[in-house]
Amino acid sequence: MSTVRLLYSIFILTAAIWSALVVVISLLGDKPFLFIPTLIVAPSDLADRAEVLRLSFFTSFAYFSFLHIFGADKRVSSGHVLVSILTSLTVIGGIKLLTAESYANETVFIIVFGLTATMVFLATRPKVRRYFRNR
Repeated sequence: MSTVRLLYSIFILTAAIWSALVVVISLLGDKPFLFIPTLIVAPSDLADRAEVLRLSFFTSFAYFSFLHIFGADKRVSSGHVLVSILTSLTVIGGIKLLTAESYANETVFIIVFGLTATMVFLATRPKVRRYFRNR
């Protein structure tokens, strides 16, 4: 492994660990932990939704960074990327739903994201893709 590639790998691994820590600290704490914690956000429905999106992005980033570092020879399809993003959105949204009192009307969105992730996962399996291929 060349020195430049090693430096890039160390940088990506550090960013992945930072992203994972941001998600864990934000989910376990009372106040959201921002990427650079300089701004305190007033709690509102829009801020809560933005936090779910932000934490889902960090979760997806950490997952694909770890996949890049430790599974460099594994190929990833676009369906895998979409399923991973929808799964992180479903999991983070579900965790925030269970820890907050005001998310009862958000349950439908989380269920839809989970069902969409399941349908995309089932539709992108190799057996199904070969079935719909042009002959």
